[in-house]
Amino acid sequence: MSFFEELKRRNVFRVGIAYAVASWLLVQVADLALDVIGADDWLLRAVVILVALGFIPVVIFAWAFELTPEGIKRESEVDRTDSITNVTAKKLDYVTIGLLVGAIVVVGVDRLLPESNLPNAGGSFAAAKSADHEQSSLLQDGADSGGVGASLAADKTPAKSIAVLPFVNMSEDANNEYFSDGISEEILNALAKVADLKVAGRTSSFAFKGENQDLRVIGAALNVSHILEGSVRKAGNRVRVTAQLIKVDDGYHVWSENYDRELDDIFAIQDEISAAILNQLKAHLIGGETTTVARTDSKAYDLYLLAGQRIYERNEASLQMASKLLNEAIGIDPNYAPAYAQLGIATLLLSKNNYGSIPVAEAYTKSKSILDRALELDPQQAEAMAGLGLHAQSALLDYDLSNQWLEKALAINPNLTNASIWLAISLSEQGNLQRNVEILQQAFARDPLHPVTFNNYGMELANVGRVDEARTSIPELKRFLTSDASLNAAQGKIEVFAGNWAESNRLLTEAVEREPLNFVDRAWFSSVALNTEQYERVVEMGTNNFKALALDQLGRTEEALLLAEQWVSEGNNPLLVLEILLRHGRFQEAIDYIETRWPTLDALEKAFPERSGNGAELLVLLAKSYSQAGNEAKFNDAMRRAGEALEQQVAEGGSSWILHTSRAHFAMLGGDHEGALELLTKVADMGGLPRIDLRGEHSDFAPLHGDPRFEAIMARMRQHLNTERAELGLEPLAI
Repeated sequence: MSFFEELKRRNVFRVGIAYAVASWLLVQVADLALDVIGADDWLLRAVVILVALGFIPVVIFAWAFELTPEGIKRESEVDRTDSITNVTAKKLDYVTIGLLVGAIVVVGVDRLLPESNLPNAGGSFAAAKSADHEQSSLLQDGADSGGVGASLAADKTPAKSIAVLPFVNMSEDANNEYFSDGISEEILNALAKVADLKVAGRTSSFAFKGENQDLRVIGAALNVSHILEGSVRKAGNRVRVTAQLIKVDDGYHVWSENYDRELDDIFAIQDEISAAILNQLKAHLIGGETTTVARTDSKAYDLYLLAGQRIYERNEASLQMASKLLNEAIGIDPNYAPAYAQLGIATLLLSKNNYGSIPVAEAYTKSKSILDRALELDPQQAEAMAGLGLHAQSALLDYDLSNQWLEKALAINPNLTNASIWLAISLSEQGNLQRNVEILQQAFARDPLHPVTFNNYGMELANVGRVDEARTSIPELKRFLTSDASLNAAQGKIEVFAGNWAESNRLLTEAVEREPLNFVDRAWFSSVALNTEQYERVVEMGTNNFKALALDQLGRTEEALLLAEQWVSEGNNPLLVLEILLRHGRFQEAIDYIETRWPTLDALEKAFPERSGNGAELLVLLAKSYSQAGNEAKFNDAMRRAGEALEQQVAEGGSSWILHTSRAHFAMLGGDHEGALELLTKVADMGGLPRIDLRGEHSDFAPLHGDPRFEAIMARMRQHLNTERAELGLEPLAI
């Protein structure tokens, strides 16, 4: 008898098969049980190792021993005529069949049970992190604003959806990480151009970089059904790219592939990966579309990828480095449109009113020329269109043109998060608050962990009275941004709208201490300190706009005006100059200051539309100046414009104590004392501490001084201020 036949006779094969099926079933049951109790992953790995180690002893035992009617005996002790291995074989077959049935049941249970322990897909992400300078104004001063994001209603995970995780850098040189990140991002951008395919945004996907997170958790967090992950190994002029597409709900590997190529073929690799993914996602259901990546010299492409990473860092040094790298790339390939698009945007961001030191007019002129060149080379270059949208918004103050460019860019590539942000800002400046919220909500759904998105989304939610929605969702965001200092700032900004000034002060102070160069968070911190009358602290730590107002409160008016005028010369709102001048009754000086820079109210409104939900204080203060100067025609014109701006904001759902304060001021100037009292009551109810002059010698509220209702409102506000100051360990102020 051959060795193979002897293995069969002794049922070694049957024992091995039965053991393998039983082991698989045991591992599946253990996986379910350990998942339910939330046990660590190492326990499951230990089970797998143990059952694997047990295979060899079981096979040896089956060879050496035999089951007999008298029990288990050594095979050498059993007479062949008395052997019952054929009977044992049938029993083993029954056992194996039973185990297979059990395996089918376990698989069915696994697929049918809801994964209740996972986060709700797309559910309530909270928001907030200090935002870029590419934002609309807030808190009545023309400062760049942050904001707070809010929860998003949970949606069913789209079947045609994917997140592209950053590919792991497997190169010997750790500095090649920009290359692996860039490859991931290029594939992401290619997929984002496919209609009806939801692609998670770059920031949110990259938030999981370097973390060994369960893919189901990532899929639930980003609300996607598929995840692409992989690695890149770059050595000399050779590159190996490994990619695998995974189905989130069951971890099934839908597709995987390795690519070994020369660097010159990197574009072909990206195209192949994108095409393979679309094929696996049943491309015919999403239009059977294909994707392509713009070709260039491999060295130029390398510089382009490196520059892209620098632009994301959003500081002057990084942007300058990005510009240098992009110019080098263009020097190698003068026809590479993506490099021109990135360079145009970087140039805009390097202007004095953003992150850099390039004179504003020069930055606007240079960026426009560069972006135009990008579109000449590629009329479908979405990033160049987005850049032109930002240019129209900031340089031309033409919000209709800005909207057109940005909407075209997003039609080509919906994943251009910056384009969504800039479009929302443009809509906000025009007073389209509800549409603004919709755009940000869509951007948030694609890229929930993108800081500017959830900041601006939160700000607009607060502007339309949805503060609680933002407040309750912050804890969910903390699960994914555990060490992000901006979460403190996010909560602090929410508490400003809620009137919880001490808590806001504490949170913003922590944020500024951890990230002292974050201008937006420092501006919010400065505003809170100013409104709680911590004037010395504002002078010491505040941003220049709020520092000017604090200096005036401390009696250093001329110094304050110099600082305020410097602020305005950098392209910012002149509101704080008017605040200081009018507080001291210098009405004609305020008129002259405005009219020498903006000769007409049309020009002033074009530069500062005052429609974003924060009131119309600039127009109201100018109207007061005209009234005091006896210019009735201009007073009426300014009041008409202010009234239209305020009415539009209310009609669009504007509902913050900041807006109501401006409305109360407008009502007083128009002689509606009852309306002003009603609005001031709302402000007090919301915990607002208005910065406008309510008690001073030149206050428009002077006719209400002595009115019991007005005095009661003032006492409530002062008591609230002292309560908040007491929590901060500050002395109470006279009521």
